[in-house]
Amino acid sequence: MSDLLSAVDALTQPRHSKTVQANDAGITCVSPVELPPLLDRLEDAITGTVGIGGGGALANERNMLNAGNLYTAVMITTLVKDWARGCGIVTRPADKPGPLLRAWYVAFVQTERYREDHSFYLRKMQGWAKQIEGLFDPPRTRDLPNECPLCGAGTWWRDGNEYKRPLLLTFHDGPEMIENGKGECRACEAVFGLRELSYAIDAKEGAA
Repeated sequence: MSDLLSAVDALTQPRHSKTVQANDAGITCVSPVELPPLLDRLEDAITGTVGIGGGGALANERNMLNAGNLYTAVMITTLVKDWARGCGIVTRPADKPGPLLRAWYVAFVQTERYREDHSFYLRKMQGWAKQIEGLFDPPRTRDLPNECPLCGAGTWWRDGNEYKRPLLLTFHDGPEMIENGKGECRACEAVFGLRELSYAIDAKEGAA
């Protein structure tokens, strides 16, 4: 199945992304960059060779990364080895999860289980990709002073305490920030696209 191969590729192949760069004159541009495979980045982070910001990350960032995600790396490696052994592949302690996962896929597509049902493996690998992506590119958040344009709330409650600024934006920096970001009202739990929320706030305040 092509979707299963795509899930393997998402974890084991280099990734092409875009980043916003600025020169000394303040001129910005969007440049393509190639990132290592997700499983390689996770392994490098665990061994302390890179951090959240890459090779130049602060030591405390690398330590936090290692401590917080060692379990994830060990779990993925352990499961990949289990999958490989289930397909007759002999594994060694030094085997890397990326090459082993690709070897597993080649063997797995020849089994009856592949033809019958591969959804378990697909969900697992898609979940791993999201976990690792979240580690290296955590979203930024920002709350707004405006009332919710849907429910009109200016405060929200949590654990019996009342707080101001219920509108929360969640986004990643970059050229697709507006398209992929979201807004949420923590009072009524409504979810908005960033552009949709901006229009709704402007319309509500213009009508006031």
